[in-house]
Amino acid sequence: MTSRPSISRVALVAVWPLAGAIAGTQLYIQVTAAGMHHSFWQIAGWQICVWSGWAPLAPAILWLRARVPVGRPWRRGLPVHAAAALAGSSLHVLYAARVGTLFHPFSDAPMRMKTSIAELLAGSLPSALLVYGAILAAGYAFEYHERLRDRETRAAQLEGEVSRARLDALTARLQPHFLFNTLHTIAGLVRTAQPDAALGTIADLSDLLRSTLDRTAPETPLAGELAMLDRYLAIQKTRFGDRLTVEIDVDDGARHALVPVLLLQPIVENALLHGIERCPGPGRVAIRAHRRGTRLELSVVDSGPGPEKESPRDGIGLSVTRERLANLFGAEFELRLESAAGGGAEARISIPWRTAGEALEA
Repeated sequence: MTSRPSISRVALVAVWPLAGAIAGTQLYIQVTAAGMHHSFWQIAGWQICVWSGWAPLAPAILWLRARVPVGRPWRRGLPVHAAAALAGSSLHVLYAARVGTLFHPFSDAPMRMKTSIAELLAGSLPSALLVYGAILAAGYAFEYHERLRDRETRAAQLEGEVSRARLDALTARLQPHFLFNTLHTIAGLVRTAQPDAALGTIADLSDLLRSTLDRTAPETPLAGELAMLDRYLAIQKTRFGDRLTVEIDVDDGARHALVPVLLLQPIVENALLHGIERCPGPGRVAIRAHRRGTRLELSVVDSGPGPEKESPRDGIGLSVTRERLANLFGAEFELRLESAAGGGAEARISIPWRTAGEALEA
């Protein structure tokens, strides 16, 4: 942000010698085509000096444009700029004439001013007025560009705030859903006269909620998500006892990848609710995470009866997770629930690979 004004000032000064060089080149081509032989460097140097006379005038014109806009009220803006245009253009015409007396490329000796000031102004003032108008128009064009860029920046910030608010709302929907199920587990332990297990579950729930509330960013490294999942699974192992076996297979490198907060917990909860809970015997839940090129592939597999074709299992957990992924990644994600090889159900998630360092660079 701080470099833009300095770049603009450099461009404002450098454009005039460049314009002079272009004008000098065009004039040299014209006189050469007419059969006249003159030095290119003399012609180019003359035009560069003439056009460079606008370098100190342009900032003054832009300063006046900022103070007195050409707009409503017309009675104030137009007269002021008409007078300034006449004065500034006249000053440049006189400067250009003086430059011509010092060195003129079409004679062997310096040209003396042989015409009156009135004749000079009559011949050169219209083109000088056009340059004044071009500077004025460039100032308005630059201002419009800056306003447009600021508007786009504010729109992007607003869109980000709306997206963040939507993510927070979706995450908030997960937390009471999980809390209700956990309290139901604690109530079951109390009813079955297991006070120690109930107290341990309350402690685990307290740690999990504290960890959840401490996370304010929408994404977290997978290692942090797995740590939260361990606390959740500790609660569920109290609930299911020996019936539940959990397997975790995660690449070491994948632990640094960014994932949405509370991504795995509702998926695992779905596997427990529709998989393990529906089977009277022991059950297994496997959690896997691997990197596949530019993608992070995650899966949660349970040994339950598998997804029902007529009644898909997209309950609150999966539906909210799908919305959160869409909000974060647009179309660049995949969430599928399908039958697992060997029985049971498998939830597959594929999201773009990103780490915390890559997110800061972006």
